[in-house]
Amino acid sequence: MGHSYTLQLHTGSFIHSMHTFEEIKSKAKRVLKKLEVTDIIIGWNTDKELNKQLVSYFHDQGIRVLLWLPVLSESDQLRDMEMITTINGTKGEKVSVIEHESFSFSCPTTVKNVDNLISIYEEFFADIDFDGVFIDKIRFASFANGYEEGFGCFCNECKESFAGIDLDYLKELINRHDEVLLQGDYDEDGKYHFADATVDEFYQRRAQMITNYIGKLASYFTARKLIVGADLYAPFLSYQVGQDSRAICE
Repeated sequence: MGHSYTLQLHTGSFIHSMHTFEEIKSKAKRVLKKLEVTDIIIGWNTDKELNKQLVSYFHDQGIRVLLWLPVLSESDQLRDMEMITTINGTKGEKVSVIEHESFSFSCPTTVKNVDNLISIYEEFFADIDFDGVFIDKIRFASFANGYEEGFGCFCNECKESFAGIDLDYLKELINRHDEVLLQGDYDEDGKYHFADATVDEFYQRRAQMITNYIGKLASYFTARKLIVGADLYAPFLSYQVGQDSRAICE
């Protein structure tokens, strides 16, 4: 039995198409001649005509199509289009990893961020015959964004979720880059357990925030009879950015 593959295609940022339908079709055809592709993830440009053409073309090839949708990032372009609201907590530094688009991470506990994401989906993608949704950026910023940013948001909603945790103690550790924040070890499943009880509880709560956020989105999309996929870090890294891989997959 041969291998089958999932192909992921970046079609452009929210308001900037990277390629025309014919260009994407031409490149995809070369791949499809060599590999058995069962699923394709495309996104996240909001051009409805382009997306309809792509979905129709790949369906004709017997391939399922999932929408690639970043959900916990505040794109500058979406902000300019007044399609998102800024978070109430600490504002992250902008990250620019894709041409024509930069973003900062948004807060998973702010209800408006869930509602706004659903509004974006309903306005630009809901009437297109996608088979599913592949949700991306379901995490806090990584330490690659800077030491302080690696510990996430401390807005009012997040503080409520951290009830009972000594945040002053944590912030003191963060401010002096104390090694206590990182000390610990992995278990057999690749989950990191921190030696300091307060730090460990803090990370557990962060991961629960992300899990709760994904649960709300997954419920919405599955109610629409859509497949739901998720972009996860490898287990030995996922917990540091707020992803409890086991809980998310359940």
